[in-house]
Amino acid sequence: MNSEAAQEILQKYLKSQGKLRSTPARMAVLDAIVQTQGHFDAEGLYYRLISHGTRISKATVYNTLDLLQGCGLISKYRFAEHSSRYEKAFGRPH
Repeated sequence: MNSEAAQEILQKYLKSQGKLRSTPARMAVLDAIVQTQGHFDAEGLYYRLISHGTRISKATVYNTLDLLQGCGLISKYRFAEHSSRYEKAFGRPH
């Protein structure tokens, strides 16, 4: 799946949820995930975004990950009490 198709899925989901908006920060998180291969964690994603000049908070990254999980674009895996990793739920199967 390309970035545009993933953005369309997210935008439809946000619209279906009511007052949630499609923001540049949310789209930046989604674009970074589309470009990611394999598993990733929220902290690593956050630091990758800010190192590329994206102005974003950790809270926005975590909240966007929850939204992306809710609309089926990513899957979340808990490996320890405070450790979660994510994976795209589209594209090549695990």
